[in-house]
Amino acid sequence: MGWSLSMVVIQNATQAQDEVRFIEDIGYSGVKLAENSHFNAACYPKTNSVYLGILNGNLIITAPDIAFENLNDSGNPILAALESKYPGNEIASFHLQSSVNGYGFIIRKSGETIRERWGDFEIHMEEIGEPLKEEEEYYQKVKYDADSGLIEGIDDEDEILDFEELVSEIGSRYFEKPMMENDALWDLEMKQYTYESSPLDMSYYPNEDLKEEGKEEKSFISRYWWVFVLAYVIVKVIVRSSR
Repeated sequence: MGWSLSMVVIQNATQAQDEVRFIEDIGYSGVKLAENSHFNAACYPKTNSVYLGILNGNLIITAPDIAFENLNDSGNPILAALESKYPGNEIASFHLQSSVNGYGFIIRKSGETIRERWGDFEIHMEEIGEPLKEEEEYYQKVKYDADSGLIEGIDDEDEILDFEELVSEIGSRYFEKPMMENDALWDLEMKQYTYESSPLDMSYYPNEDLKEEGKEEKSFISRYWWVFVLAYVIVKVIVRSSR
């Protein structure tokens, strides 16, 4: 399917009466109501947009990097704020980025990680906790071998596990059906809010020392971007000439 996703789901949570205040409370600033959109367009938001929706009694939030920053205990201040607001609720983060074949999901409750798995479509990088019921059912369906990380393919040719399908299946924990085949989810109307700054921006740092380091790193990339482009072109030429 080749789709991308940046989403947090809070189980059994109603939508806030004052949504602008809610979004500001979890760390965004300069929040304004914009146009509504369906989940199909909101699942991997553009820069400076947050979307809110409700499905099956679960609060859905999509925003740039909101799920990715929850993986590998990277200290996402938005997740910390959500866990403070919903201390007893299960909070799930789903990340898919088709352009780089990255995937991940993490499910937490009461400040503890229940299950986490992330990596890319060829390299399994991190796993915490026991497989969920939804995982186990999917693994059985595709005849997944945990030791090799492969599934039984056509003509007995083993294949890599389809992580888009896996993330989709985990979604049935909250949406009754896997996400990829859930029309109610894809047609869900989401409220769009724009913001001026996010705690996940390069401009956000918990102290001044880190802020200066961030400025230096950003300045280096902006000044020498052409080096990375040139290196990429050279590698492409070498690979092509060696064929």
